[in-house]
Amino acid sequence: ILDKTIKITLNPAYMNDYYGFNWSHLIRPVKDVVPKNEENVKPTLENCIKQFCLGMVLDENNMWFCPHCREFVRANKKTSIWSLPHCLVFQFKRFTQYYNSYRKREGKIDFPDQIDFSPFIFGPVDQNRTKYRLYAVCEHYGSMSGGHYVAHAYVQEKKHWYLFNDSSCRPSNEQDAHNEAAYLLFYER
Repeated sequence: ILDKTIKITLNPAYMNDYYGFNWSHLIRPVKDVVPKNEENVKPTLENCIKQFCLGMVLDENNMWFCPHCREFVRANKKTSIWSLPHCLVFQFKRFTQYYNSYRKREGKIDFPDQIDFSPFIFGPVDQNRTKYRLYAVCEHYGSMSGGHYVAHAYVQEKKHWYLFNDSSCRPSNEQDAHNEAAYLLFYER
């Protein structure tokens, strides 16, 4: 929340359980996650969508008020996709907050040229309306405080991919758009 670091001096005489002192309120815990199946943790667009649609139980800090039993309960929460628009835009969360600053997450996320979203739809599926093709990728280079955006896009009239970089434009190919700087993906039906 703050953009400056503050120094806090704690009285060691009160840093114990008797006075209710709890380090977890001051230090963000670090969790080591050990994957059970390597396929589930590969950075791909498909796995990102699977994670987005996973159900979860709300923790005690996010309990839901049940109108029937009139109590706060740890409810189940799940996001489902019921229908798809003509165009889809995906944004990769490249920036994460680390204490009082933000850091950029580097690394390539694999995404296909064509994708079928029928496995992710909840309810009846029209197979003719679930297939999408990639037509543009926006890329971010640098840090959050000083970065640069470029884009690879398919121009339908020319039937070719181009790289757009500020005022310049040059021919490119679809494979050049698949890189570790991908930030926004644009798909169309």
